[in-house]
Amino acid sequence: GLSTEYSLTKHQDHVGNQRFQVLLNMNQESYRNSQKRGAVDECNQTVDTLVDTVCNQVVPRGRFLVSSSFVVGNAMPTLQWNPMDDQVVKDLLHKVLKSTEPMANTVLSSSSSCDGNTCSS
Repeated sequence: GLSTEYSLTKHQDHVGNQRFQVLLNMNQESYRNSQKRGAVDECNQTVDTLVDTVCNQVVPRGRFLVSSSFVVGNAMPTLQWNPMDDQVVKDLLHKVLKSTEPMANTVLSSSSSCDGNTCSS
């Protein structure tokens, strides 16, 4: 299955993640049909369309974030949300559309901007 690092389950109540799950559900059957036919270009187009929809078409715009924690000195670990690399997002979307498992700790959040194919805060 997918690494738990990229699961939506911890943040499934976030409106952006709910919208993202709907988008995944709407596109999964078409993606799988394209995959069965060996239509790699169609699979890639589905993923590109999902990224574009999330980052540019919906209001408010979304972004793909991954959590990380870090410690400074003896302080308690701090949770930080960072933009995911565009290729990592696309690779994960391919895996999710092929799978029945959810993504983990990836948050689709509002108030973001996207520049070209890279979504960032």
